[in-house]
Amino acid sequence: MSEPFDRTKIAELFEMIGGDVTWIDELLELYIKNTAEELAALTDLLDEGDTTAVARKTHTIKGTSGNVGANQMFELCLKANRHAQQGELTSVRALLPELREAHEATARDKARVLDFCASS
Repeated sequence: MSEPFDRTKIAELFEMIGGDVTWIDELLELYIKNTAEELAALTDLLDEGDTTAVARKTHTIKGTSGNVGANQMFELCLKANRHAQQGELTSVRALLPELREAHEATARDKARVLDFCASS
Protein backbone atom coordinates (compact mmCIF):
# COMPACT_ATOMS: atom_id res chain seq x y z
CA MET A 1 0.00 0.00 0.00
CA SER A 2 1.13 3.57 -0.59
CA GLU A 3 2.42 6.04 2.01
CA PRO A 4 -0.30 7.07 4.46
CA PHE A 5 0.03 10.72 3.39
CA ASP A 6 0.59 11.77 -0.22
CA ARG A 7 3.72 13.94 -0.15
CA THR A 8 2.63 15.78 -3.32
CA LYS A 9 -0.64 16.84 -1.67
CA ILE A 10 1.20 17.77 1.53
CA ALA A 11 3.66 19.87 -0.50
CA GLU A 12 0.74 21.66 -2.18
CA LEU A 13 -0.88 22.40 1.19
CA PHE A 14 2.46 23.49 2.63
CA GLU A 15 3.06 25.89 -0.25
CA MET A 16 -0.53 27.20 -0.13
CA ILE A 17 -0.17 28.22 3.53
CA GLY A 18 3.22 29.82 3.04
CA GLY A 19 5.47 27.12 4.44
CA ASP A 20 4.17 27.14 8.01
CA VAL A 21 5.13 23.80 9.61
CA THR A 22 3.11 24.62 12.74
CA TRP A 23 -0.05 24.99 10.65
CA ILE A 24 0.53 21.63 8.94
CA ASP A 25 1.17 20.05 12.34
CA GLU A 26 -2.10 21.45 13.71
CA LEU A 27 -4.04 20.45 10.58
CA LEU A 28 -2.80 16.86 10.69
CA GLU A 29 -3.34 16.58 14.44
CA LEU A 30 -6.92 17.80 14.00
CA TYR A 31 -7.45 15.38 11.11
CA ILE A 32 -6.13 12.43 13.15
CA LYS A 33 -8.26 13.33 16.20
CA ASN A 34 -11.44 14.00 14.23
CA THR A 35 -11.04 10.89 12.09
CA ALA A 36 -10.76 8.72 15.21
CA GLU A 37 -14.06 10.20 16.37
CA GLU A 38 -15.61 9.72 12.92
CA LEU A 39 -14.57 6.05 12.85
CA ALA A 40 -16.15 5.51 16.27
CA ALA A 41 -19.33 7.16 15.01
CA LEU A 42 -19.22 4.99 11.87
CA THR A 43 -19.08 1.88 14.05
CA ASP A 44 -22.11 3.09 16.00
CA LEU A 45 -24.03 3.78 12.78
CA LEU A 46 -23.20 0.31 11.51
CA ASP A 47 -24.50 -1.15 14.77
CA GLU A 48 -27.72 0.81 14.24
CA GLY A 49 -28.00 -0.43 10.65
CA ASP A 50 -28.56 3.09 9.29
CA THR A 51 -27.52 2.73 5.64
CA THR A 52 -28.06 6.40 4.75
CA ALA A 53 -26.08 7.66 7.75
CA VAL A 54 -23.26 5.18 7.05
CA ALA A 55 -23.08 6.42 3.46
CA ARG A 56 -22.92 10.04 4.67
CA LYS A 57 -20.26 9.24 7.28
CA THR A 58 -18.03 7.34 4.85
CA HIS A 59 -18.43 10.19 2.36
CA THR A 60 -17.38 12.72 5.02
CA ILE A 61 -14.30 10.74 6.05
CA LYS A 62 -13.40 10.21 2.39
CA GLY A 63 -13.61 13.94 1.71
CA THR A 64 -11.51 15.06 4.67
CA SER A 65 -8.97 12.34 3.95
CA GLY A 66 -8.67 13.49 0.34
CA ASN A 67 -8.27 17.11 1.43
CA VAL A 68 -5.22 16.32 3.57
CA GLY A 69 -3.74 13.72 1.22
CA ALA A 70 -4.44 10.70 3.43
CA ASN A 71 -4.62 8.38 0.44
CA GLN A 72 -5.01 5.05 2.23
CA MET A 73 -7.96 6.38 4.21
CA PHE A 74 -9.41 7.99 1.09
CA GLU A 75 -9.27 4.77 -0.94
CA LEU A 76 -10.74 2.65 1.83
CA CYS A 77 -13.54 5.16 2.44
CA LEU A 78 -14.26 5.25 -1.27
CA LYS A 79 -14.82 1.48 -1.14
CA ALA A 80 -16.84 1.74 2.06
CA ASN A 81 -18.97 4.50 0.61
CA ARG A 82 -19.74 2.47 -2.52
CA HIS A 83 -20.79 -0.47 -0.37
CA ALA A 84 -22.95 1.76 1.82
CA GLN A 85 -24.65 3.32 -1.18
CA GLN A 86 -25.54 -0.20 -2.32
CA GLY A 87 -26.87 -1.08 1.14
CA GLU A 88 -24.02 -3.52 1.82
CA LEU A 89 -23.35 -2.69 5.46
CA THR A 90 -21.69 -6.07 6.09
CA SER A 91 -19.07 -5.13 3.50
CA VAL A 92 -18.56 -1.74 5.15
CA ARG A 93 -18.13 -3.41 8.53
CA ALA A 94 -15.57 -5.79 7.01
CA LEU A 95 -13.46 -2.74 6.06
CA LEU A 96 -13.35 -1.38 9.64
CA PRO A 97 -10.10 -3.17 10.63
CA GLU A 98 -8.38 -1.81 7.51
CA LEU A 99 -9.77 1.67 8.16
CA ARG A 100 -8.50 1.58 11.73
CA GLU A 101 -5.06 0.40 10.60
CA ALA A 102 -4.90 3.09 7.91
CA HIS A 103 -5.86 5.69 10.50
CA GLU A 104 -3.12 4.45 12.83
CA ALA A 105 -0.67 4.59 9.92
CA THR A 106 -1.53 8.25 9.31
CA ALA A 107 -0.86 9.00 12.97
CA ARG A 108 2.51 7.21 12.77
CA ASP A 109 3.39 9.01 9.51
CA LYS A 110 2.74 12.50 10.88
CA ALA A 111 6.28 13.03 12.21
CA ARG A 112 7.76 12.03 8.84
CA VAL A 113 5.39 14.45 7.10
CA LEU A 114 6.52 17.28 9.38
CA ASP A 115 10.18 16.40 8.71
CA PHE A 116 9.37 16.43 4.97
CA CYS A 117 7.82 19.89 5.29
CA ALA A 118 10.67 21.25 7.41
CA SER A 119 13.22 20.10 4.84
CA SER A 120 11.29 21.61 1.90
